[in-house]
Amino acid sequence: MPDNKDIARAFFKEAEADLRSARLLLVGQEYSQVVVHCQHAVEKTLKGALVLRNIIITRQHAVSPDFVTAFSDFPEANQIALAASELEKEGTRTEYPFFGRPDLPIWIPSEQYREADARNALDKAEYVYSTIIAFVRRRYRL
Repeated sequence: MPDNKDIARAFFKEAEADLRSARLLLVGQEYSQVVVHCQHAVEKTLKGALVLRNIIITRQHAVSPDFVTAFSDFPEANQIALAASELEKEGTRTEYPFFGRPDLPIWIPSEQYREADARNALDKAEYVYSTIIAFVRRRYRL
């Protein structure tokens, strides 16, 4: 079994790949997909940090409350959790059409998200990633 630092590095590497994808998708004007990748990047970043505290979460996607609890010694934990929770709230809305209510039109993510939504998501994801990476480099020598 790999050690926690190796697992954290793997999460951070995949989060970085999601951020690169989000930047490319922003250029391509695929705004809902930018939000998808930003949410994934934040989730992987938080899960990577949590692994360093020996907390392994595999079955849930909203992990900002766990992060705040585990990182109460991190001054920016609440700010990070706030940014993360805003992306967590988007959930599957960014990925799937919804059509269960006859009184509402079909929700089509690629038609609903705008450039401002995508830029906002990318700003939040980059903040979360860069702040956590700086912290874990100092604290855990990663």
